[in-house]
Amino acid sequence: MRGMRIVLAVASLVSVAVLGTGTTVRADDDDATVCHGGPIAPGEYDGLTIDGFCFLASSGTITVDGTLLVQPGQSFFANYPPGAMGSGSPEGDATLVVWGDVRVQDGAMALLGCDPEISCVNTVGDAIHGDVVNHDGLGVIIHDAKIWGNLSIRGGGGGINCSNPTGNPAFSFGVYNDLETSWVGGEVSVHDVNSCWFGLFNDEVKHDVSIDNNTFADPDATEIASNDFDRNVRCFDNVPAAQIGDSGGSVNKVKGEASGQCAAISVKG
Repeated sequence: MRGMRIVLAVASLVSVAVLGTGTTVRADDDDATVCHGGPIAPGEYDGLTIDGFCFLASSGTITVDGTLLVQPGQSFFANYPPGAMGSGSPEGDATLVVWGDVRVQDGAMALLGCDPEISCVNTVGDAIHGDVVNHDGLGVIIHDAKIWGNLSIRGGGGGINCSNPTGNPAFSFGVYNDLETSWVGGEVSVHDVNSCWFGLFNDEVKHDVSIDNNTFADPDATEIASNDFDRNVRCFDNVPAAQIGDSGGSVNKVKGEASGQCAAISVKG
């Protein structure tokens, strides 16, 4: 199911892109730049607030010295496959560097990083020096990133279905959260999410991992495979239970203790 999910996600980006207007304005109150839709030019920003469908330019470096905030119900694409922003449009290979947090608010979504797994030609990773926080958002899709802080996903997810009840075309196949081929210096926690699918693949996490009390509609969800966990991993009360699934991955290597549903898919390593 993982491969089909990715293909459908890429196909939907073209219809998302037409929502952008290409306008950004300077906010007077906190020196954050507000994007109301369209491309965000390379450069350095004190802070960045996403208040529409916004995406980074196809190349260059975008540095955010403070917080990158995705407002309720909005969408942010740091990277994207060729053709995603219209027929013949280039791949989004810009580099995003955030010195503060990335915060995804109620009903919002964000895509950070890209690689051939989600139809990019090149592998592009972003650097987040603070936390990535998705509380009550739709989903965050993260590939090839370095996150020096924590990844916290709590609540939200669009409901226990794969029918895209919110109408966001980025999730035409069903809403999901995903962390792949990434390095996290802090903790990873995913709690109380009701959604279509969730996956954790080929990641290195330096602190504790907790995946608890989540319910997903796809029976192949809660796929956790081929990860290196430097401390403890716990997985309790997830439906379906944590599994390798059809990912083609291997058991997780854990230096600490693996408990709950993750015990059966982990080894000391």
